[in-house]
Amino acid sequence: MTQARDTIKLYLEEQQTIQQIRDATPAAMQPVNRLSYPELLETVGITVDFGHLPQGYINFYPQDFIVEEVSPDNRLSTVDYQADEVLEPTGDQRTLYADLVKVGLSSIEAAQGLAEALGLGLEAISYAGIKDKIALTSQRISIRHPDVERLRAAQPPGMFLKNYQWSKGVVEKGHLTGNRFTIVVRTPVTLGAGWLDQAFKKISGGFYNFYHFQRFGTPRLISHVLGKHLLCQDYRGVVETFLCDVGAYETPLLGELRGEAKRSFGNWPLIDNLFSQLPYTMRLERILLGHLIDHPQDFAGALRLISDQTTLWVYAYASYLFNRHLSELAESGQSIPQEIPLLLNPAYKTIPAYIGQLHADGISDLVGSLERLFGRNPMNSKNTAPAKVLAAMLKSQIVDRAVILSFQLPPAVYATTFLSHLFLLERGYPTSDWVTTEKFDAKKILGLGSIEQTEKKLERYFFKQAESL
Repeated sequence: MTQARDTIKLYLEEQQTIQQIRDATPAAMQPVNRLSYPELLETVGITVDFGHLPQGYINFYPQDFIVEEVSPDNRLSTVDYQADEVLEPTGDQRTLYADLVKVGLSSIEAAQGLAEALGLGLEAISYAGIKDKIALTSQRISIRHPDVERLRAAQPPGMFLKNYQWSKGVVEKGHLTGNRFTIVVRTPVTLGAGWLDQAFKKISGGFYNFYHFQRFGTPRLISHVLGKHLLCQDYRGVVETFLCDVGAYETPLLGELRGEAKRSFGNWPLIDNLFSQLPYTMRLERILLGHLIDHPQDFAGALRLISDQTTLWVYAYASYLFNRHLSELAESGQSIPQEIPLLLNPAYKTIPAYIGQLHADGISDLVGSLERLFGRNPMNSKNTAPAKVLAAMLKSQIVDRAVILSFQLPPAVYATTFLSHLFLLERGYPTSDWVTTEKFDAKKILGLGSIEQTEKKLERYFFKQAESL
């Protein structure tokens, strides 16, 4: 069973447990917001004052956050449903291209689910970029040497394919023009049109390209801390922080579980039993624990089992340093370059803010730590990020207690970063009382299509993000 199928199964099982806990002890599942919004931003290295902004809640439903990939030839992969039949290849064409529409799955999980359904290795499926998990997304993928009959019979969970085309080669990583977003932002009151005009005017020259919360592992916001421990080669510290530290947002139940894990650190069977109450939320923690039960002191070996995550933690630490540096430039009034080197760029040594933070964090052998983690030196002069970005605004409409926006961004630029210049963003736990639960077909409202048929097709995989841990 693939991670994709496991993830959905664990999620549905856990929701039953959570509901039982809510019924018995409601307070145990009432999350605690430990930091104010400016404090949350500072946690991830953003110290710029954005001025007075209205509150805005995103991702209440997955369909509130629609991501549609734009190919290099400006072709849009839409989330709109259509039933297409895949034909047999002709000649020597062995690669099948298709649009993958998914909900409630990361791109990695979707690829794993599709690979299992087709009896292929994961390496047979390629895509240009990773799309959001708590969202409705579409992207172009390629499948090498698929069995057509097996594909016709396949029903992988949480997704469907359309717009089939046989050709050669594969979809290359990073080979896209950008992403088109259609997003519902829920607000406490109905905003005026004048506010929207002023908001767009403020960012007409571009917005600061900070890495936003999801880069740092919402809702805990500790991914950069884990990355720091990794670069210090403190693998025990990584495991202890990951298992035991309470995050920025945490329910009392999770706080108690992590507190008991801290008190019992080293008693791996006990901690695994504790975490088994929440098999979806704690699925990565339990992978580590499974290894540590058999190899009690092999922290590095345990972390190798979740290498995708450890890579993201290193990137999160690099993003934290980028945010701090960009904040300093913006606050000091210095000229802001078009591109800024990231930590995994040999030019990192030219940025005093990076060197100072590495020294403060006790990271004395950056290259050695990277080589130990990646098996090679991943430094590359292409590892840069734009300091400011222009958003291509397409359409917008204010509705009752919500704003619906459609805009396009370049690759690897977060929609939440753009939105954070317009709203005091909230998502997930805790859900404010003012958040309306009305469902919107955002694409239909803006005259950009409709998700009605897609919702019918994937109905059982749509869930309310605010109810998920």
